[in-house]
Amino acid sequence: MLQVEFNTLYDRLEAFALYRARLYFKDNSQCQDAVDEAMYKFAYEFSFNSKNVENIEAWGKTVIVNALKDLSKKKREIEPIDIEGKEYDGFHGYRII
Repeated sequence: MLQVEFNTLYDRLEAFALYRARLYFKDNSQCQDAVDEAMYKFAYEFSFNSKNVENIEAWGKTVIVNALKDLSKKKREIEPIDIEGKEYDGFHGYRII
C-alpha cells in the first residue's frame, strides 16, 4: 500500500472513529482522546497485520470499534451505592472515604 493510499484510508477511518466515539462518550475531549488512542491502535496493528488482511478498511473499522468499546469500559467510574446506611463502592465492600 502506498503512503498516499494509507493517508486516505487513515483519514476515512479517523472520521468513522470520531462518529463512533460520540456514541460512547459525552464529552468532546474524551471523544478526541478515545479517537487518538483508537487510531494509534489501528496504526500499530496495521504495521503487523496489513499483509494478512483482504479488506483493510473493514478490518480497520473492527479494530477501531473494539478499541473504543474497551476505552469506554475503562473510563466508566463506579458509582457508590447505599446499603443499610453505609456507602460502598461496589468493589469488595470497601468503604469510600
